[in-house]
Order: sequence, then C-alpha cells, then structure tokens
Amino acid sequence: PKKISTMVLYMADEGEWDDLWGGGLEVSLPKDPAKRYNHMNRKLPYEDMDIVKTYNYRPNQAIICVKTHNSWHQVSPIKGDGNGPMRRTLTINFETN
Repeated sequence: PKKISTMVLYMADEGEWDDLWGGGLEVSLPKDPAKRYNHMNRKLPYEDMDIVKTYNYRPNQAIICVKTHNSWHQVSPIKGDGNGPMRRTLTINFETN
C-alpha cells in the first residue's frame, strides 16, 4: 500500500535486442476476475494472467506504472539460448513514507 508508482528504464543499445526474445513489459489482468483487486501487491503466476498490452524492450525508453488496485504488470518470458545480450533495466519504486 505504500507504493505510488514504478518506473522501469530500459538500458539497451540500438539494435541490441530482438523482440522475438520477449522481455517486454506487459500490462495484464488476472484471468479470474475475483483476483483483480490487488491493493497489497499480491503476486500471481504468469499463466494466470491475460495480457492487455505489451511494451517491447526499446533502447532509452522509460515506462511508469502508477499504483492502483488493478495496475498489474509483468515481464514477458525471455527466450533464447542464453548467449545473447542481457535485458538491462533500472527499476525505481516510488513510495510514501
């Protein structure tokens, strides 16, 4: 309940990331409507969520998620052989005191 918002900064070089690898930030909602209210930052398994919108991993992009009772978001699974570049981000949570 203290969280106000989360800002995710993508720190990739131009052309370094392929969208086929996943790793985008997904705005999502639980498949079960009874679980949609989330004031206490409860976590649910990835497979229990429906994706509303995906923001692909882009160089020098920032996304801010404002905390509400239904501001569910997640990172899509990353695919690849493990030899490609890392998905580098900086995540900043803003909270009340």
